[in-house]
Amino acid sequence: MIPKAVSSKTTIRWVEVVCILIVFLVLQWRYIFLDLWNDELYTLEYFVFVPKLTTITDYHVPNNHVFANLVFGAWTQAQGIHSVHDIIAMPWNLRLLLLVFAAGKVMLIYFAAERVQRHAGLFAALTLIFTVPFVTYSLQVRGYGLSMFLIATLIWLAVQGNSRWVFIAMVVCAALLAYTIPSNYYVLVSFIGGLVGCFVLDRRRQWLWKAVAAAGGLVLSLALYLPILHEILAHQELSNPSYFKGVALDSLTPVVLASMIGLRAVLAGFILVGLVLLMRQFRVRREVVIPLIIAASTALLPFVLSYIRWNDPPYRVLIVIAPALSVAAGLAAVTFISHKPVLQRFWFIVVILLAAEGAYSVWQTHRYSKADCLRGIQSNYRPQDLVTSYFQHFYEPMRSVTAFAANQEKTLVLIHRCEPHDIRHYLDYHGIPHVNMDQVDSLLETGQSFHAVSSHPWLFMQELSWRQPEAQVKRLSDKISYHNFLRMVPDSIAP
Repeated sequence: MIPKAVSSKTTIRWVEVVCILIVFLVLQWRYIFLDLWNDELYTLEYFVFVPKLTTITDYHVPNNHVFANLVFGAWTQAQGIHSVHDIIAMPWNLRLLLLVFAAGKVMLIYFAAERVQRHAGLFAALTLIFTVPFVTYSLQVRGYGLSMFLIATLIWLAVQGNSRWVFIAMVVCAALLAYTIPSNYYVLVSFIGGLVGCFVLDRRRQWLWKAVAAAGGLVLSLALYLPILHEILAHQELSNPSYFKGVALDSLTPVVLASMIGLRAVLAGFILVGLVLLMRQFRVRREVVIPLIIAASTALLPFVLSYIRWNDPPYRVLIVIAPALSVAAGLAAVTFISHKPVLQRFWFIVVILLAAEGAYSVWQTHRYSKADCLRGIQSNYRPQDLVTSYFQHFYEPMRSVTAFAANQEKTLVLIHRCEPHDIRHYLDYHGIPHVNMDQVDSLLETGQSFHAVSSHPWLFMQELSWRQPEAQVKRLSDKISYHNFLRMVPDSIAP
């Protein structure tokens, strides 16, 4: 029979998890229904809706996040979905799968930190769900969401007991983490380094055995990569590395960490003070410090490795550290609170305040991101960084093309400044023929009116005015979007 005290604690923990997941679902809701964007469509076309042998042997571009694409392929094939045409009208189908992985990593982070210290799971999970890059990247049909799930699993396994199933699971998870995105080797090596550091400090063999298990997974992943290993190493981002580049520390590190913290100054203060307290009390708080070392090493050592071997990575490849950073933040924050009796007494109010701060950070970032996307459409640039991406706002190609198809005959459409792998799929879905800008002079020479779709409509009007000053260009809708349909009437027939 389960003691009432244990049962009560278990119930409270599950109530906390459910509440966190509800807030998490609210934050993710709008992303479930986002139309598929350029990189996602390219991934689906060339690496998912292809024979499995192609997925594991083709690395002509880094979009092939191999294990993630195999998972996406199995998911869609099980439902009888075999092409971009089949999935393009229901992006939520793939995003729901990613939502399950995202909820899984929130739960894994909660229980990993909670196993180390009471209430640490709550603070760790709250830190994670209000981390803006985690919110914006988790449901993308790429390998980032799955990578974060596997990292969360490794951290959870690291704080479990020393058993055979833990050893085997760590081998498998480590191998799949590296096999998802090659840049994950930085994170995996950092995780192994953290385990080795724990063994040096704690002298318990379980840390060494877990490091061996993770290293075994790393070796296994290299074997899995053998069919494309040459292509990976020959890729531009890996073939010409430089060493000991300061940009990794003075640019990459602050940008990524600042995007993770966002506007949560109070949380940052709790973390910094908590870290200092833990380091000063290493001997008496060893049971907390050791897991903290694993999480902090996983989150921070990738920046050191990038400094040692710099290959100018896209900053987004390091968003996968979010789960590890959240565990470290949760442990540090709870340590700080435990040293302040007044905060201990009103810890629930502290939770509410930190949650409110996190929600404010996400809301303000959302406002900034939306304004930046609008400026991008009105000007001539495409915002895409760790907190703002052009496809987060005003990106509704399915709605735009459906409205155009309903009101116009299926005439030839000129594509101007749109991404090469997004709008053409939506036009093809509706059976609308299209050409690229290299055909604009041929269209003008016909002397007939034609339609165009542009991500920068005012720039399109300007470019057309240079070619035919008397021509008329009119937007078909007053609503701003990333795909704006226009009608061009040449000067020969303009009134």
